[in-house]
Amino acid sequence: MDSLPYFDSLADRYEEQACPNSELINKRIAQKIEQGIGRGVRGEKDYCAILIIGSELVRFMRSIATNKFFSPQTRKQIDIGIEIADMAKEDKTESPIKVVLSLIKQMLVRDEGWKEYYASEMDTIVEDNAESQVYDRLLKERQTEQFFCEGEYEKAISSMQRLIDGLNVDDTEKGWYLQQLARYTYPTSIAESIKIQKSSFKKNTQLLKPSTGIDYTKISYIHQDRLNNIRTYMRKFSDYSELFLSVNATLDNLSFGIEATKFEAALKDVGALLGYVSQRPDKEIRKGPDNLWC
Repeated sequence: MDSLPYFDSLADRYEEQACPNSELINKRIAQKIEQGIGRGVRGEKDYCAILIIGSELVRFMRSIATNKFFSPQTRKQIDIGIEIADMAKEDKTESPIKVVLSLIKQMLVRDEGWKEYYASEMDTIVEDNAESQVYDRLLKERQTEQFFCEGEYEKAISSMQRLIDGLNVDDTEKGWYLQQLARYTYPTSIAESIKIQKSSFKKNTQLLKPSTGIDYTKISYIHQDRLNNIRTYMRKFSDYSELFLSVNATLDNLSFGIEATKFEAALKDVGALLGYVSQRPDKEIRKGPDNLWC
């Protein structure tokens, strides 16, 4: 499997771009990955080896923040894969690729030692009984959209407002739902809809920008803040391996041939990693340079 799966529809792509850390988006990406993994085995007698390549895909599957969206079985298979990769690194006599190929051969020839190891590891899986709030939120979103489609605008507004009040998400995602509220409000009050859209854009600059009322605030930089900025960046990661995966993914996107939006996002991340105030003015306020460091 090469690189993260991507969405086909414009609506899904827009939502992914606007809310990159959304649980809903990450759950759907995880499901696509699991569907891809499942292509290799259609029955209990089937077996296959899956090589995961592409730094963004590797980061998604290994990161604590996104690994939780996979089923317990997939998470265990990922752990086995990481353990095998570590074993390949430890073998100093052979090149890593030769070690990986020999392990794949063991699996293909149905080596008894491999089968016993795999079976014993899979037997240690503990089922998750924790109920996900994601599905409950999706049902509420669908019900709200249904009200709007049927012309029940007040019901749609009330339903979305209750959903927003009960959310425990970051400002980026809250902005997304405020934009939905602005859309539901528009048929009954254009002025109120624009007011809501302004507050949604202030929380998430990837959303639709109101024609008026949004001013650029000039950034300032104090040299002593740089170490604090670096510390803040580092604290996003639980350990060194998480940081390592993130930096690798950023540097992979900072190269020729990469889609412009990914390249600009990577350049912004590098600025933040170096402790600078890092912005994307053209993306965030629709004017100015693509990237700005201060």
